[in-house]
Amino acid sequence: RAVFAKPAGLSFLATSAWDTISGRTPNQRPALTAVADLVRAEPVFMPAVATVREAVTHMTEQRASYVLIPLPNGEFGIFTDRDLRTRVVAAGMSLDAPVAQAMSAPARTVTADRAVTTVLMDMLEYGMRHMPVVNHRGQVLGVVEETDLVASSTQQSFLLRRSIALASNNSEL
Repeated sequence: RAVFAKPAGLSFLATSAWDTISGRTPNQRPALTAVADLVRAEPVFMPAVATVREAVTHMTEQRASYVLIPLPNGEFGIFTDRDLRTRVVAAGMSLDAPVAQAMSAPARTVTADRAVTTVLMDMLEYGMRHMPVVNHRGQVLGVVEETDLVASSTQQSFLLRRSIALASNNSEL
């Protein structure tokens, strides 16, 4: 009882109970989902010589909060809404400056097979809101945002809470 009363023990019991109810195997748990499964759209790119204005216009057209900028060494820079606020507007940088002057480089990337929870922890540790997802050849598959990862990792908790709340007696629980 003492072990299961701790948060990790309670989490294990809840996950095990949910797996039993739903018929799900451990490999189907959101926490073990590969980050590539959360990529929702093609990556958005701009050349380094594009202006900040062009990059922001392209982001708006693509409904993206970032653009990736290929670097000569095969890596990528990333320019985000946050960079627009902090490095351009707040710093008084011209919208006609090259986006390369306002981007973060090189962008941290993550391999497609990494677990969602691991990637979320990395992003929180480094204060990142966007993470480019690459395949084993280093090609960008897309970019996941912190909200994608949080939603995925917490979905199970909300479903379990809902099931508990809807139980009207011990046998349903």
